[in-house]
Amino acid sequence: MTGIRQNNKGFTLIEMLMAMAIFSILIGIAVSAKIAQQGQHITQDQAADMQQSARASMYLLARSIRMAGFSPNETDSGAGMIAAGDGSSGSPLTFSMVADDDGVDNNNDGTVDEDDELEIVSFAMDGSSNITVEYNNSGTVEPLAENIESLGFVYLDRNGAVTADLDDIRAVEVSIRASSAQAVTNELDYAQANNNTRTLTAVIKARNLGL
Repeated sequence: MTGIRQNNKGFTLIEMLMAMAIFSILIGIAVSAKIAQQGQHITQDQAADMQQSARASMYLLARSIRMAGFSPNETDSGAGMIAAGDGSSGSPLTFSMVADDDGVDNNNDGTVDEDDELEIVSFAMDGSSNITVEYNNSGTVEPLAENIESLGFVYLDRNGAVTADLDDIRAVEVSIRASSAQAVTNELDYAQANNNTRTLTAVIKARNLGL
């Protein structure tokens, strides 16, 4: 009678080492793919945030600049351009407009909503990464937008030529350069680079100037 031959042989040390090496390679590939996917997602989110920040800032600036020199009663209220700075810290764009129905004592004389009362508005960077607005030379600035790398103003006359004469300004070319927030580090110690930027430029016509 022929006996049944049994094979009790297990894995050799070499086979186990090879299996562990293959497993390690597969884990490395999976981790690398996950990191790349997270990095792409972070980049897309930052790009969307930058674009939104630049567009929102441009909208708010354009809405205000269009009101420069506004004087509904067509009187010589004195409303108009006051300072044509380049937008950097300490060099603001400043203008005035009639605001005699806003419920605010803009000239701080104790009387609210006087006829042809002027509101003074200034826009500039704050020396950090924020666009700021100041009202009526109060000395108090309010943040308008954050994560802004630079803000630039160029002043144009009625023919589209660059001018520094306050009386000749009819439009303002606004340039906003938005940057991403600080680097993001996830649980895998992956730092997303934060040097992405978006630049938005527009020419805003100050439709109340020169009327």
